[in-house]
Formats: sequence, structure tokens, C-alpha cells
Amino acid sequence: ADQLGLSRTAVWKAVEGLRQQGYQIASLSKKGYLLERVSHALDSQQIKRDLDAPFESLQVAIYDSVTSTNDLAKQFAIQAPGQSGLFIARKQTQGRGRSGRHFHSDIASGLYLSVVFQPQVTDLEEVPQYTLLAASAMVAALEAASSGQKLRIKWVNDLFCRGRKIGGILTEATTDIESRSLSSIIIGIGLNLSGDFSQAEASTQSVAGTLFGQEMPADFNPNQVIHDFLKQLAYYIRTLSDKSYLAHYEEHL
Repeated sequence: ADQLGLSRTAVWKAVEGLRQQGYQIASLSKKGYLLERVSHALDSQQIKRDLDAPFESLQVAIYDSVTSTNDLAKQFAIQAPGQSGLFIARKQTQGRGRSGRHFHSDIASGLYLSVVFQPQVTDLEEVPQYTLLAASAMVAALEAASSGQKLRIKWVNDLFCRGRKIGGILTEATTDIESRSLSSIIIGIGLNLSGDFSQAEASTQSVAGTLFGQEMPADFNPNQVIHDFLKQLAYYIRTLSDKSYLAHYEEHL
């Protein structure tokens, strides 16, 4: 408080604000405060910390429910060309997969996100490889967060756990018609974290599953998963020409 020119009351108010956001902070007599656990509510600051190019200036938007995070990312790509953005929602009402197929997005605990950035390739034929590196990056992030749970990738864009589909990836691109070049890459990912599919159509029930079963573990922090995914994705993007993601992808295929 002395160093920042603040009163102890001002510090107390700031700590109370963090507690209301879900941060567990203990008060220690004559010592101060101790951060015991960060908030597990979606938090742009936790997600954005120390990210590397192309996400060092990432703009993050968080929603309870949207039609499709990929649609929001497309709008952003048009309105803010050249900038990177991340759109996250707990539910989607019009989620979709490859070839326009419906993606079930109504489950107790789901996580849906789309990241948009400038591509390092110019040829449309190069776009599908972004699906592979995104799958590899997300598998690494989920395995680290799920106590050694083993994930598999079904060619080309489905994530499986214990023989059931727990996630899907949809990569899209926007183009500049005048220059006939790619202007942005959009990677959308839908994850089934916990719950069941008893209300879903039969075709969904036959294949869909969740990462954690019926209930979320108390120590699961979605912010950490998204951060780790973006950190690994950024590395794969920067080393795209080396195809450094392929070994990890093939290991989980």
C-alpha cells in the first residue's frame, strides 16, 4: 500500500472484488493476503497472460450463449483486419461442424471457442493443416488438465476420449477478393466437458461423450486449458513450415 500510494482500505476493497469474481484469498493476521486459488470463471486476464505471437495482443470476448463463435470471429475479421481475436461461449444455438453438419452444443458443461488470426500461408490448399495443428494443441492442453486422461484424434478433426467423441474442430478462412489472398484463419473448437446427451438425437447419443463424465472436477480451470492451447497453437503457427505439430498429431491419431 505504501509503495502504490494506497490506503489499506483500498487494498481491502480490491481483494473483496477479486473474491466476488471467485478468487479464493485468505486473510493472514499481521501478514496480509494469500491467494489460495484463482477463479475458475472464464477470465480474459488468465487466458491472455504471457501469450506469444500471433496472440500477444489478443482481444477476448466471453459470452454465456451465442449462435456460433465462428460467426462472431468472422465479423471480427471483417471489422478488425489483421488483429487476433478469441470468442468463447458456454453454449451455442447454431453450432456446426464440417460440411455444414450440426454440432450438438447444449450440454451441462460445454466450452466453445473460436480464434481468428492472420495466416502465414497464401494458398487456400494450405488451410486444412490448421485443423491438424489445432487438434494437436488442444489434445496437449486437455491431457495436461485432466490428470493423464488419454485423448485420440479421429482424422481429421474429431477429438475422442474413452472411445467417445468429446470435441470437434472447424477451420474456416476469409479471403480478400481483390488481391485473391487469404486475410484470416478462423479455428472453431467445441468441447463436451461434462453432462449427458439424453436429450440429444439418436445419432448424437451413439457417438458423443464427455471428458469428465457427469460432473466437472472441482480443480478444473477452463482458463488454463484455453491459455495452454493458445500457447501451443502459437508455437505451431510460428513453426508452420517445419510441421512440428505432425509428430504429436500422428502419435494421437
